[in-house]
Amino acid sequence: AAREKIVLNGFQYDSVEALVAALERDVSRLVAAGGDATTLAHDILRAASRTISGHDSYSACFQLFAICPDYILVPGDVEAPPILIDTMNHGEGVIKIETV
Repeated sequence: AAREKIVLNGFQYDSVEALVAALERDVSRLVAAGGDATTLAHDILRAASRTISGHDSYSACFQLFAICPDYILVPGDVEAPPILIDTMNHGEGVIKIETV
């Protein structure tokens, strides 16, 4: 969360600890008796990560353009929009994640 801005149910958190605590609280209603809301919260944050998709995109572009030694692949200078996580109003057990 240090590199990414994450918005949970319309609120952007300034610290990872506060975000995880709020997410744990929100998903605790979805965890079966004896379940672990902390594990579910961490799984949701991993699912929302752009790291994997970013690597996949980089690899695809690298494979397309690496044949030309004159090209250097660098990240864009545009800041990505925040990752949106919505645990409310989607029916029981549905969590919506948007990583545009």
